[in-house]
Amino acid sequence: MASRVEWQWRDRPSGPAYRQRVVVHDDAETADAGAQAAFLRLVNHCLACPTCRTVDEDGWANASCVTAEEPYQAWRRLWHALTLTGTPSSVGEERAS
Repeated sequence: MASRVEWQWRDRPSGPAYRQRVVVHDDAETADAGAQAAFLRLVNHCLACPTCRTVDEDGWANASCVTAEEPYQAWRRLWHALTLTGTPSSVGEERAS
């Protein structure tokens, strides 16, 4: 897992922007592949599981089974980790100039 510390520009609700030191993880591709794999595990399970496939009269899912909870939580953790990673350093460089 490669990571580095860099300066990035941050916006404020009011007032001038400022620079902040942040840790950027360079393994977003690995995390993205893991999130995709977890999502595919969840989809494949739900398509084959009779409990997960039951719907109400409006077409909404009635329930999900206990087996679907693990791949759902794994996908959720990986997806949220991707959304919390830092932005590319080029964004900070564009603002600085």
